[in-house]
Parts: sequence; C-alpha cells; structure tokens
Amino acid sequence: MQLSWIFRRYPKFFINRRAEYSVANFLRNVLLEDSIMLEGQTVGHLIEYCEEKYNRELNSQEASRELRRLYQKGILDREDKFGNGSVYLYKLKTD
Repeated sequence: MQLSWIFRRYPKFFINRRAEYSVANFLRNVLLEDSIMLEGQTVGHLIEYCEEKYNRELNSQEASRELRRLYQKGILDREDKFGNGSVYLYKLKTD
C-alpha cells in the first residue's frame, strides 16, 4: 500500500509532527526534566539511558550537537572529562 498520497494531501500534519520526534525536542522537553541531568553525564551514557528508560534511540552526532547548543545557551554546564576535548560531561546548570 502506498502512503505517498497521505503525505501530499496532509503535508502540514507531517511537518508539524516532525518536530515532536526530533532529537532537540526530546532533549529539551524530556531529558532535561529527568533527574539524571543533575549529575555530569557523557553523551554515550545519555544515549544508553534514553534507550533503556524511554525506548528512544538517539544518534550520537545529533545528541552531541544539541547538548553543545544547550551548553552554549547557558542551560547546561560542561566539563572536559579527560582534559583533551574528546569527552564531555553535561549536567543542568545550577546557578
């Protein structure tokens, strides 16, 4: 069964719903509200946690990009775990 006619007939529905499933939307509206963000977490650990708790698979590159944006906006704190810029710990900003 072809569903392409549905996309053509109701494009606004699918465009509007796309944002609901984005990594950025998930991180901002779900993960930032989770208590796990009170302590520093690596991107890899957050990806595993989301798979286990929320049954949500996140792409590492997209998650890293959005966490970096949230850090730049002052929403998250970021700590260089090894001092060489390869792994960062992200947590909610507390001040």
